[in-house]
Amino acid sequence: MDTRRLVVCLITFCAVVASVFLVVPVDQKVRLGLDLRGGASFVLEVDTSGMGKEEAADAQERAVTVIRNRIDQTGVREPIVYAEAQSRIVVQLPGLPDEQRKIVEQNLNQVGVLQFRMVHEDQDKMAERLWAAEIAPKGYTIETDPLSQGTRHYYERKPDAPAQFRMDPELAKALKQNDLAPPLYEFMLMPERGTGKERYRPYWVKKTVELSGENLKTAGLSFGGLVQDPVVTLEFDAKGAKRFGAITSAHAPGGHKNEERLPDGVNYPHHYLAIVLDGTLASAPWIKTAIHDGKAIIEGNFSLEEAEALRIVLRAGALPAPVRLLEKHEVSASLGPALIRSALRSFVVAGAIVFVFMAIWYRLSGLIAIVALVLLILTFPFGMVLVSNVLAIPFGGTGTGAVVRGGWAMLPVLTLPSIAGIVLTLGMAVDGNVLIFERLREDYEESKGTSFRSFGTSVAEAYKGAFLTIVDANLTTLIAAVILYWQGSGPLRGFAIALGAGIVVSMFTILWVTRVLYDFLAESPLFRRQREAGQMQMMGRGWQVTNWDFLGKRRLMGVVSVLVIVVSLALVVVKGKKNLASVLGVDFLGGSAVTFSASDGPGVGEITAALEAAGLQQPLVQYQTDLDTGKRFLEVRTEFDKQDIAVKELQAKFPNAGFTVVREDRVGSQIGVELRRKGIKAIVMALIGLGIYIAIRFKNVFRAALARARGWEPAIGAGVALLHDVFVTAGVFCVFRPMSLTVVAALLTIVGYSINDTIVIFARIRDEWRKASGHASFYDTCNLAINKTLRRTLLTSLTTLFPVLVLLVFGGGGIRDFAATLCIGVIVGTYSSVFIATPIVLFLRGAEMPKKARK
Repeated sequence: MDTRRLVVCLITFCAVVASVFLVVPVDQKVRLGLDLRGGASFVLEVDTSGMGKEEAADAQERAVTVIRNRIDQTGVREPIVYAEAQSRIVVQLPGLPDEQRKIVEQNLNQVGVLQFRMVHEDQDKMAERLWAAEIAPKGYTIETDPLSQGTRHYYERKPDAPAQFRMDPELAKALKQNDLAPPLYEFMLMPERGTGKERYRPYWVKKTVELSGENLKTAGLSFGGLVQDPVVTLEFDAKGAKRFGAITSAHAPGGHKNEERLPDGVNYPHHYLAIVLDGTLASAPWIKTAIHDGKAIIEGNFSLEEAEALRIVLRAGALPAPVRLLEKHEVSASLGPALIRSALRSFVVAGAIVFVFMAIWYRLSGLIAIVALVLLILTFPFGMVLVSNVLAIPFGGTGTGAVVRGGWAMLPVLTLPSIAGIVLTLGMAVDGNVLIFERLREDYEESKGTSFRSFGTSVAEAYKGAFLTIVDANLTTLIAAVILYWQGSGPLRGFAIALGAGIVVSMFTILWVTRVLYDFLAESPLFRRQREAGQMQMMGRGWQVTNWDFLGKRRLMGVVSVLVIVVSLALVVVKGKKNLASVLGVDFLGGSAVTFSASDGPGVGEITAALEAAGLQQPLVQYQTDLDTGKRFLEVRTEFDKQDIAVKELQAKFPNAGFTVVREDRVGSQIGVELRRKGIKAIVMALIGLGIYIAIRFKNVFRAALARARGWEPAIGAGVALLHDVFVTAGVFCVFRPMSLTVVAALLTIVGYSINDTIVIFARIRDEWRKASGHASFYDTCNLAINKTLRRTLLTSLTTLFPVLVLLVFGGGGIRDFAATLCIGVIVGTYSSVFIATPIVLFLRGAEMPKKARK
């Protein structure tokens, strides 16, 4: 076995073993999102009592944004955060390990106000006088460090003392009597961590704020000191860096505020800078030198978890007002177990159909494709962990936090948007195999009647011809995935991780694993003894390359597309004016929520079906269990002012369930202002990134073919095709059903599918133009490229539609919406790659066309 084959086999084996380690045991390591499994729900209340009317007006919305950012920083995937009435915020998290959930709970309660203040210049002397006077706060005792020979003291908190230090009247009086209560200074305690006991050191901190967290650019995690303790690293913006440099230079030894030496004539007094978070002293480092680069650290013998929690709070920013935890619930899956089981069965059935189709159509090549797809599925968990941690290095999220918690070896949470990414990559994997198989068949057909090539030569030529096309198609989608992760959050990041993982794994299996399998087959006796018969067994069925004038229909197809878009959008606008909730679901608009007492009751799927039959659009149904009392509730979210219909229907349909209304609320949208802003920005930047890549990869061909071309025409053509697919798919879907997060996930999948299809045709145009060497018109070359890729286009569409149609028939609720959107999108994407993208390029710069085509 040569080195290449050995390396491929070794990598494949290691990836499969790593994936097995990541998913076994399944019930402990495979984490499903709220929509698939359920999780924990927290109800918070924003305290705006100390704020003015204008500040309080948007405090809740700003708090939602900060809380969502904090959760994203912990690496928790697919949280649900939305506002409720009476300044409440609901936070729902998928099933998490206890340790990670505690970090999230701690972060939810912290306001996150960061301040830098100076410590009194006589700090050390005042501390000596404090110990000498034996003054201690109520609930604390004075202890002596045994290793300091009686020179170092500290406070130790008694078990029954309040967890948070507060100045009591007796302590204030004692400090004043001993001249230890200087004006403009606050007496604070700083915890000494890492001792195993609750020890504290006293500090006198100036009330004047020298620098605030508003100037903080980012916060990170590092390790420092002799024992490499975790520390939180800080980096300020330009204004903050200038201010921080001025503070440290003034108070460093020899600075203009620290010029007088100690009696020894050599050393300077120690000046400390207090770092205060939410009114609590987190650290008070000694200013040893001036710092002008705007970087600082917070150290204090933190545990890994404490340092990570502090980093997350600082990085996400401060809450506009304090919040307090009102309720904690355990919540059920919003899709319901019956619906999830139905979806899983559908995926299995659809996968079996695809496997059988590939085996029948491509024979031995089909079997190789099946092996490649099985290996892709087996190695997918490893790909998800790899991609999530790599993306987290430059963009934050899972990586920095996951390393602290050992989560670098944990699978990201799986939700419906994640599954959307998986579906797309499986379709792209089939497409890559089909591209190679079709190239192999073309090589055989072109070599008929001439010297017949060996099978090994045909395989090499097929991979050589398909390599750039596969790389271009996958890299464009990978660019989109990276940008969606970078600029997005929540569902967008979950989709991006699954998509990126699928691309990495599928490219490896398609370009290297299948090549090794072909090499083994080429050396088998079948291909040595019966070259032509063996090659036919390998390639399977096919049909002759067509010679249709697709571009000649460009005007007719353009009119059809415009009519579909205009009519569908007009119907959506008319429908939306009558009832906006019929176009945009609760995810976008918010709605009404009804909570029922429910000791026992029917399944989520059964309830959802009953409510939809009563005319409610996309109701969200969830069972909840109070973690303190154990009481069980049912929450139903509907369109605004439709809660009465839900109450009437459930009580009439399920009289034995004992559904009694406990509470009615108005809830905000899951897609808040900040999330919408991020989502739109991510998608726009992804389109720009795709356009730049396409322009670079294809500009030379189009410049050579079209006299007035500038090189950016293919990017415009691909972009118009993408927008066409999104508008048509969304418009047609919304005529019948309202938009939801599920539909958004499907639309993202369509974008990836469409660009992949367009790139394949552009790549074939490039190859055919190079072969023609200028002996054919560019119009004819484009038509030839479309005809030669037609088999691949239709076969890929069919293999993608198989699982989608099965989901559409056997799924329900949100899964059926997802499948319906994909079904429309796959058909529209196939159409646009043939009739929209290339004609747009030709239209922009007027390629030479035959007279018949001009009519």
